[in-house]
Amino acid sequence: MNVQMSFDFPEGAGVPAGLPSTAIRRTARTKPSELAPPDCSQLPLVVSPVRTPARPRPGLRSIPQVESRTQGLHSSRAWSDGSRHVRILRSESGDWAAEVWREEDREHVLMLPWPYDDDSLAPRPLDAEAFQGLVREADRQWALQARQLQARLHQRLTIPRGNKVLTVTLDIVPDEFEPHALLSAVDDGGEVLAREQVGPDFRLTAATARAWVEKAGSGDVG
Repeated sequence: MNVQMSFDFPEGAGVPAGLPSTAIRRTARTKPSELAPPDCSQLPLVVSPVRTPARPRPGLRSIPQVESRTQGLHSSRAWSDGSRHVRILRSESGDWAAEVWREEDREHVLMLPWPYDDDSLAPRPLDAEAFQGLVREADRQWALQARQLQARLHQRLTIPRGNKVLTVTLDIVPDEFEPHALLSAVDDGGEVLAREQVGPDFRLTAATARAWVEKAGSGDVG
């Protein structure tokens, strides 16, 4: 037996029991392009730290490092053999100069004059022969400065005293915190007659040495 069911309700009839009283609505999907942009004014502001690139230290530290101690650096304005370095640059007066320094003493730099072309005012290019000439001149000046420093730090003179000849020495100790000098008097037999610590600015002359020896002879200096 076929049973036919009908869902047609007469007008005015109520909703059958078991069905919701509100109609089901389907919400249309919103496309991403139709979404409203976020309110950025309410977002926290995050500032990324700006890293400043390290600047090269002025002076010798900005010089290109020598990649090989055997081959060195060879160019028209920079030359090196691994232990001696030369760089051509303008001096404070505006002239071209050769800056020479040693690997073991990068703070002790010599500035030597360097020729330039009269037509273009450009410096003469460096080559092996010019490099060797600059190194020889720099070594000569460094040796002269070393002798002068030795003479300044270690001074000596002789003075007569009775029938003896005394040698008075002044040895300056350039200490970073407590610079001082040692003053000594030795006779011609090698016997130390007096020794005293004095200031590093003590001037050793024949007059000051004689006065100090007389003071030492009286027992005031030990």
